Amino acid sequence: MKMPIAACLLFATACATAQASSKDAAIYQVKFQGTWTAATHPTDYPKGGTLSLGGAHFSGVIGAPHNAGYSIFKEGGTATRGLEQLSHKGSKSPLDEEIKAAEAAGNAGEVFDTGVFLDVTSPKTATFEGSDRFPLVSLVAMIAPSPDWFVGVSNLDLKLDGKWVDSKTVQAWAWDSGTYEGATHAAEEKPSSPHRPVMLSKAPPFANGAPIATLTFVRQK
Repeated sequence: MKMPIAACLLFATACATAQASSKDAAIYQVKFQGTWTAATHPTDYPKGGTLSLGGAHFSGVIGAPHNAGYSIFKEGGTATRGLEQLSHKGSKSPLDEEIKAAEAAGNAGEVFDTGVFLDVTSPKTATFEGSDRFPLVSLVAMIAPSPDWFVGVSNLDLKLDGKWVDSKTVQAWAWDSGTYEGATHAAEEKPSSPHRPVMLSKAPPFANGAPIATLTFVRQK
């Protein structure tokens, strides 16, 4: 019996032997490598040192493979309640329920996630299955502390000329979900009314345009 991909996240030995559920499917491991440091983003970099003192960290990653009928976020779009809570509080709920609803509607595959990044430069990995039905992948994580900033990729295609790529590496930048006001990491909580469009963050901490993470997707043979 093939082990579900979600279980593969919990048991490393199972991941080594996980098999795709069909001939058109492909299993990928994504490595999230944070590159957000005081050297790359010196303006207003959180210096608390630890999470409890307001130090720089990322929430856990949450994402899913999907088709064109679903996306966790779109540039210029309006954040869902799930993305709002993820970007503001680092909560995976109700975003996980939104993904499960897309799965039930036939537009997304199984959700995947990781634990919190207490050290922003210490990588974490997750495993998921793409298929002809779900050749795209989106994932997000909160940038913390922040009003409503997040890092992620949207609608990333893992196929090239109709074939699954062996590997793909992309850079990820800071995004603003448009749900809270504030231009600093310690900004006062003030909801945006109405919500603004989801856009790349232009706040002073990210004004230099440097990416804050590298994502590497590797197909598992």
